[in-house]
Amino acid sequence: MRATEDAVAVSTNGSDGYRATYDSQLVTPSYAIVVALSKVTGNGITELGPLNEDVDTDALNTLFTGGRKSNGGTVVSFHFEGYTVKVQADGSIALEPDTDSGDGQIVASQQG
Repeated sequence: MRATEDAVAVSTNGSDGYRATYDSQLVTPSYAIVVALSKVTGNGITELGPLNEDVDTDALNTLFTGGRKSNGGTVVSFHFEGYTVKVQADGSIALEPDTDSGDGQIVASQQG
């Protein structure tokens, strides 16, 4: 496992889902999502579909890096590889098994 993959930690959240945290100095949010799903599913990174077909990875990375991470109320939610992915400004990623396909819907919200 490469050092950048080690920068992403995944744990269970007490239900069916998972919580990932990542070192934003080493990896981008979009890379952290792919690594986290790889760890959760047991599939290699290259076995997952391309994330940029489901979400604009450049916009996601810009939103959650470059000093903007301190805005704790920003959340982006979307469906990818059978999971609902919620990226939060605090550097955490929630992964919940999908109960429906979500039809590719992306939701961004500002809380607080």
